[in-house]
Amino acid sequence: IDGVGVDLDAFHPIDHNSKQELREEYGFPENALILIYAAELNANKNQGILIRAVHSLMDSFPDIYLLLLGDGQAPIEERYRKLIHEEELEGRVLLMGYRKDVIKLFQLSDICVASSIREGLGLNVIEAMACGLPVVASSNRGHRELIVPEKNGFLFSLNNIEELCNGIYRL
Repeated sequence: IDGVGVDLDAFHPIDHNSKQELREEYGFPENALILIYAAELNANKNQGILIRAVHSLMDSFPDIYLLLLGDGQAPIEERYRKLIHEEELEGRVLLMGYRKDVIKLFQLSDICVASSIREGLGLNVIEAMACGLPVVASSNRGHRELIVPEKNGFLFSLNNIEELCNGIYRL
C-alpha cells in the first residue's frame, strides 16, 4: 500500500532457539505463553478485556503473560493498573509504554491479540503477522480485512471474553 507498509527485512519470524534466547534476555520463562498488543492505551483499543481474559486463562496457562505496548491517557492507564491489581495479575500483565524494541517483543511472543472497538488498517497486526504470529482479534472492519479465521488467527465478537479465550485456547 503506497505510503503504508512493513519492512519485512526488520519484521520477520525467528527460529525457536532465537526466540528462547530473546525470552531469556527479557526474563520470561521458556515455556511461557506470551500475548502481545501494541496499541495506544485508550478507550477504543479496549485493553481491559485482554486483562480480564488473562485472569480467565491463568488456570490453564499458569505461565501466561500479556504485553501491552504503547503510551496512553493517564485515566485509562490508571484504570488498567487498578484492574491488574484487582485481578492479581501484577507481573503477568505488563504495561510497557512506548517501546523501541517492538520487533524483538513481537518475536519473543506467541500470539498477537487485538481488542479494538474500531480499526482501520491495523498496522500492529500486520507487523505481528510479519513476525509469524497468529492473531486473536475483535471482529471489526480492519481486523476482518486481515484475519482469515482458522488460517492466520481467530476473530471474536466485541467484548465477548469467552470467544477471545477460545481463540487463544485453539491456538
